[in-house]
Amino acid sequence: MSPSVTNGTTIGATADTGLPAIVGPGNQEGGSNFSVTAPGVWHLVNSPVTQTVYVDTFATTGTFDSKLHVYTGSCGNFTGVTCNDDAAGSAGGFRSKVAFVANAGQDYYVLVSAFGTGTGNYVLTVSGAATPANDLCANATVLASATGSVSGTNAGATSEVYTLTSPGLASCATAYSYWDTWYSFTAPAGCNVSYTFATCGSFDTIVSVYSACPSGTVSNQVTGACNNDGA
Repeated sequence: MSPSVTNGTTIGATADTGLPAIVGPGNQEGGSNFSVTAPGVWHLVNSPVTQTVYVDTFATTGTFDSKLHVYTGSCGNFTGVTCNDDAAGSAGGFRSKVAFVANAGQDYYVLVSAFGTGTGNYVLTVSGAATPANDLCANATVLASATGSVSGTNAGATSEVYTLTSPGLASCATAYSYWDTWYSFTAPAGCNVSYTFATCGSFDTIVSVYSACPSGTVSNQVTGACNNDGA
């Protein structure tokens, strides 16, 4: 999918009611709110291939504090996919970004609205990328050896939805730390050894270790096993 950029406005729009509630990554951290509270306008996304689709308002100028909600189904009979209020916080102008795996040929409806009851102008960017095989914890790439390295990418990654903030999921993470990939390692039986997991390159990463996949409100992170910039 080639990136598309659309200028839009919610000025003069009417409020939508009866929409299903959606939970997005970050659990409304940083004062964000996942409810639809302001008049909004709609965009339709249909990917020709199954892939991760990103939708964001990062190119917006001015003071429009956006929210994004994504649905499947049909008008009046929607199912929620994902949502986001702030993906960049105050430093990023309270812009929004969502990521979801879009099935080929399926319609996805994107609602753009504002925080609170405001309206304003925005720039909506839509892009696509191949979804990594280890995008979900349940599909973690197995690290077969206790030593060595493996290459990877989080381009095309999404975020699984837990009722956790970013620091609640990974204790050293800052707010709005989304789009992750997963690896698994089973230590040999009968030994008590410390292992180090590290990343290299120019990509700014957070590395955290879990005893099991996160679930609901429980992160299952190993105590202290989180690193952000070597701190």
